[in-house]
Amino acid sequence: MADLIQARLAEAGVRLAFGLLPLAVAGRPTEAAAIRTIRAAIDAGVVLIDTADIYGLDNEAFGYTESLLALAIKKVSGSNRPLIATKGGLIRMPDGSRRPRGDPAYLMQACHRSRKRLEVESIDLYQLHRPDPGVPFAESVGALRDLLDGGWIRSAGVSNVSATQIDSARSILGNGLVAIQNKFSVEDRRDTQGLSTSALYGLAYLAWGPLGGIGQGQALGRRLPALRRVAARHGVSPHRVALAWLLAHKRHMVPVVGTRVPAHLADAVAATLLILTAEDMRDITEAESSSEQDLLAETNIRPRPPTARPPL
Repeated sequence: MADLIQARLAEAGVRLAFGLLPLAVAGRPTEAAAIRTIRAAIDAGVVLIDTADIYGLDNEAFGYTESLLALAIKKVSGSNRPLIATKGGLIRMPDGSRRPRGDPAYLMQACHRSRKRLEVESIDLYQLHRPDPGVPFAESVGALRDLLDGGWIRSAGVSNVSATQIDSARSILGNGLVAIQNKFSVEDRRDTQGLSTSALYGLAYLAWGPLGGIGQGQALGRRLPALRRVAARHGVSPHRVALAWLLAHKRHMVPVVGTRVPAHLADAVAATLLILTAEDMRDITEAESSSEQDLLAETNIRPRPPTARPPL
């Protein structure tokens, strides 16, 4: 199963994943409009759709986008049916923050709940959303191993991890580990070690926040003039250039693009056809990147104290 994702992406020719987070947060579209957007992604050739059990408003039950995805693909079958990726291992706190929870019993429970909402016997790709500092990483990954062995998931991934943690996950999961999902973009290129380690093991590198995150994409060209210049040369949007740079940067890179607007999705898919010149790549690569923000602050996630253990 090690090539599950990359083989399917290569077959489809669209090396992008569609992320459902924008369909879940404040300002989200109606359920009907969200379903249309998911179906537009499938029609455009996207074969990997990424979500998480925690995606949704603070005052609603877990699994909003998982249930939405199940509705959207209910009548999609055969080769048109996308690969489903979801994540578990984050919980909501009363103050609105998120904290990791990675004890094996919770992860097993979270996965089975996701399976039920997605209406599948086995999840194509199940990912640990974030390591829990209160639980040994090997124990959390061990739960993924048990899920693989039980046939409840077809492949496993880990998200927001270090290169050392990728090594550890690989040693436990072997070829069952097919992907990591970390933040990487033109502006934030900090995860060079994760990028190289995933390449070493032949893993897909799912890059979240490839355009800067929710609400940040529209100003991308203003923040990075080099993108704007290259976009002008090709007569395309800076967003398309940013994604094309990621795709050309490393062959195992799979940007996870989230949007509420089908037209923006079409622009993202078009990035897979944009060929950047050596000059384009050099101009963008040499542009100064802003990488000073802390990932935990960006995602409103706090480490859970080691002694805290919410009940199942």
